[in-house]
Amino acid sequence: MKPRGQGRILCTLVLVALAGMIAACDDSGPSPVEDPTPSVDGTPPSDRDSYQMAELNLDLPADAPPTAADRVLRIRDSYVLLGHDLKDQDGAIWVASNLTDWDARGGWIAGLAGVQRLVGLVEHDGNWVGAYNERPSGLPPLAWRLSTSDAGQNWQEKALPADTSQPSNVSGIISAADGIVAVGSIGEDEAGHPVAWRTPDGERWTRIDLPTDADGSVAPNEPFRIGGRILVPGAAVTYDGDQVTKSKPVLWSSKDGGKTFSQKPIPNVGDRAVPLFGLHADAVDLLFGWSGSDAVVWRSEDDGRSWQPLPESTLAHRPEGQSYPHRAVQMGDCLVLAGVIGDPTADAPLPAAMWRSCDAGKTWSRMATDELDDAGATNAVDLVRDRGSLVLVTNSADDASVRLLRLRQ
Repeated sequence: MKPRGQGRILCTLVLVALAGMIAACDDSGPSPVEDPTPSVDGTPPSDRDSYQMAELNLDLPADAPPTAADRVLRIRDSYVLLGHDLKDQDGAIWVASNLTDWDARGGWIAGLAGVQRLVGLVEHDGNWVGAYNERPSGLPPLAWRLSTSDAGQNWQEKALPADTSQPSNVSGIISAADGIVAVGSIGEDEAGHPVAWRTPDGERWTRIDLPTDADGSVAPNEPFRIGGRILVPGAAVTYDGDQVTKSKPVLWSSKDGGKTFSQKPIPNVGDRAVPLFGLHADAVDLLFGWSGSDAVVWRSEDDGRSWQPLPESTLAHRPEGQSYPHRAVQMGDCLVLAGVIGDPTADAPLPAAMWRSCDAGKTWSRMATDELDDAGATNAVDLVRDRGSLVLVTNSADDASVRLLRLRQ
């Protein structure tokens, strides 16, 4: 691969990568938050409510290497931590029933060359199916592993249909009514095109080209579900040299479990709008993204058929820098978003931040600001619900460890 092309692809991944909106814990307990602190002239003050914050003891096995978290998922009665070795960047899986006592699930890396970190993981017919990108250099073809029904102990590699002469990338995976759907892209950035792969059983995969009317590099992001439909947000990226100069939001929809897709219109926001992931809530559906300088939110009130952008200023905190979203959940009558403050392309650790909306996403306010500052929370990567509380998943830059912070009001 030409160095210039590789740099462009990596830049694109900064904009349009994060891992599929896989359902968090199904908790119907009361909301830990009351009415939101109102925005004033588009600049939300610190939240006036106080929160109790406790750090969970992340008891990884004694022989576990220094680890960073990539996702924390809820699969049946277990929490699953997808992480990677900070030294060699190899992926790993840990499973716990209580967010503290973690057991390593292994073998899926052993004896294989290259960096292999799981992008996502779903359960289907008693099996765990995980998607990863194998990267000894650049972006080589995709590969998969299918477990038996042993909760991730033994894995079996399955290759996706892809031209081995072209770089490829997977960005998300989701369960369908009668199968599994993964999304990604194939080809150099100038000629890259979006694709989906579908399987009824994790064994036999079919490649599907996603339709697009956009020019340039088009890449899908994390899929999510609204009722019986699968929605895939993404972006078409335009370059000047190695710099991203413009991006157009793209949205695909499938009504038949990922067998066919159609492209749906979604309004642009400025010159750099990139939708990253979605949230299906009781009263409204939301898409969260980034404009190149701050978080962007699109809102749908008709089950995802049409979308309208919401003012991004209600998420901004200008004195500290730009806001970048990572994960959102519904908590009672409110929506809670976790992310960071600062430029996501920077190498330095970024302060963790949380926002909430109790009016179906119209306005947002900062929450637990003092508590997050006191805890020194940085590099937020995920947000999960657990027994009526929120658990913020962060990576500590100080001691190279995963930190789980539980918040209760």
